[in-house]
Amino acid sequence: MSSADENQAMNPQAEPRAVVAFEDVSKDAAEVMVKRRQMVSAVRPATKPNIRRSAPAVGWFYGLLVLVLALVAGAVGFYVKNIAPALASVGAAAAAGPVAAPVRAVEIQLPDAFRNELAKASRQIAELQQQIDGFRALQATHEKRFEMMTERLESLPPVGSLTSTTEAAGVSSAAADKPFAESLSASPAMAEMRLLKERNRLTAHADEAISTGLRRPLELITEAMKDPARATLYHAGKAEYYRVVGHFHLMNRIDPGYQLPVSLLFPEAEVRDEADLKTEQLMGLLADQSKDWQVRLRAAFLLGGRRTLEVGEALVKAMKEDPSLDVAKEAQLSFQQNMGRNFLLFDLPAIETWWETQTVLRPADAAKP
Repeated sequence: MSSADENQAMNPQAEPRAVVAFEDVSKDAAEVMVKRRQMVSAVRPATKPNIRRSAPAVGWFYGLLVLVLALVAGAVGFYVKNIAPALASVGAAAAAGPVAAPVRAVEIQLPDAFRNELAKASRQIAELQQQIDGFRALQATHEKRFEMMTERLESLPPVGSLTSTTEAAGVSSAAADKPFAESLSASPAMAEMRLLKERNRLTAHADEAISTGLRRPLELITEAMKDPARATLYHAGKAEYYRVVGHFHLMNRIDPGYQLPVSLLFPEAEVRDEADLKTEQLMGLLADQSKDWQVRLRAAFLLGGRRTLEVGEALVKAMKEDPSLDVAKEAQLSFQQNMGRNFLLFDLPAIETWWETQTVLRPADAAKP
């Protein structure tokens, strides 16, 4: 509600002058606006309505649609004419199987030096191939010989039917029982077989002496060396002898911490330690071959430093008669310590000769402590 209406409502008797004036002003303003529009319309050119402006766009749309359809139709025609037959031919070829592509020869120009190297390598390969073929032929020959030997072994009679191993080797037992010299003069094959047998026997004796420490195998070797009929085996026996002696030079079979079990050896005597044993007790242990070889060896060791005639005799006897080479070796070491004279290991002839000289000429000196 305007202020003029409020005044009119408050003072109804007053005249509506202000309203008339406002209405006049509004009319004038309207006339002015109409005149302005007429002036603007006279200056601005007339434009077409919106519906007329959209007609070219519709034309462009239809043109593009026709172009797209033409492209689609061209693509479909190209596919049907070119691509579809090619795909059909490829599928038929795949179904029929792989077809080898035609091979085209390609010529490569190589340098002369490289060609020479290739030719040299080819010659070397050919030579290696010839060597391999020769090896294969040799291998086939050996395999054939091995098969022949196997057939011969299979054709032999069972082991129980043979009287000795010499018969299994093709040597009759009668020929094997002949003296060694006669078997050597029988035939070359028999001589070779007998030599091999005796050589293997010497080797077996040496192996037994080394592994068991027994004296008897070494004595068999020395007997073969002294046998005139086995003169051809002298060097073989000497080699085996030195092999045994060299082993005992370097090897000690007994435990370094071993001590005599005095409580078991002398249960009635009041002996606390092996150092308390008397010389007679130690000589008794050394001479008793029923005791273990370690006990006899330790007794021979404890007799070292006790320089008496009886001790010397006991040690020499152990060197000559004890069945264990370990005990004989320890007895010889104690004997050398007591007498101040060294000998070759197990050289019993030299030891006996020297000891007899000493006991006959100077028994008083030998009996001194």
